[in-house]
Amino acid sequence: MPLAFDVTVFPKSCPIANGASASAFIDVRGAKRGSVYVPSGWTAASIAFNVQQRSVANQVSGAVTPAKIRTKAGVICRIDGIKTAEPGWYEIPDEVFKGPGWVSLVSTNTASEAVAAQGADQALVVCLVS
Repeated sequence: MPLAFDVTVFPKSCPIANGASASAFIDVRGAKRGSVYVPSGWTAASIAFNVQQRSVANQVSGAVTPAKIRTKAGVICRIDGIKTAEPGWYEIPDEVFKGPGWVSLVSTNTASEAVAAQGADQALVVCLVS
């Protein structure tokens, strides 16, 4: 029996390498919500989100300047409370889906906005729903 509504789910791999703090940018255009899978062994950190920002000067070179996604109150948009000893799915904040559409997941210090390098390869997966 068909469902009364159509939902499309898009899984996307977003690895963060050992010693790195950010994934590559992924396209979230058209998504209404999503969640991120974090494996066990995550180095204690929050996950913040950067948006891909291109300046007029960078249009020619193709360079990208990441910019933090923030709430209306100016607070960095992030997922806190990530468990380090067990895998889990965490809801992505709504603000991530209101921007230009290309975002990166960033391992962030839990007490500040500073990036936090991961101590091992992290196989994050983002699941987007349109």
